Amino acid sequence: MVKAYVLITARRGTAESVAKTLCRIKNVTSAECVYGRYDVIAIVESPDMRTLSRVVHQLQKEPTILHTETAFSDKVEDESEVCE
Repeated sequence: MVKAYVLITARRGTAESVAKTLCRIKNVTSAECVYGRYDVIAIVESPDMRTLSRVVHQLQKEPTILHTETAFSDKVEDESEVCE
């Protein structure tokens, strides 16, 4: 499983509708409006990089999305060790 965080800059006033639209896309497990440099952060989980790439390209085709930056997760096997 491949997991990525897609940081999104949206057209002014469209962040909420962008997040709702993204939640309907297969493999997007979450999309939330945020404050700061980006307007929306989406989490994409897919079985492989090829599928993940297709999903990200699909996101980039949305007319209200101006810019995306993708951060791939480096998942730790035993997550209990991460924040202890």
